[in-house]
Amino acid sequence: MAVGLTGFALAFLAPEIPAEYRFVAVIGPMMFVVGIITVQWLTKCPKCDTRLGQEMSQKIAFTFFGKAPNFCPYCGISLDEQCP
Repeated sequence: MAVGLTGFALAFLAPEIPAEYRFVAVIGPMMFVVGIITVQWLTKCPKCDTRLGQEMSQKIAFTFFGKAPNFCPYCGISLDEQCP
């Protein structure tokens, strides 16, 4: 998520970057897309191997609307405990 947010910030600040560093204007959006894809496809439940990014990314990102979930919605395993 940090990679995605950094990429978004770089893309947003691209007009303020000096001309010799304009490649950052291309790298920023690419970092954002890679971060989003990583969260969506590679964040999995340790027990049932279900992709959690698609299910819970909005709930985790916007925790000011409520408590962030700490369990898999499919198998119920706690995501805060140490994996066996």
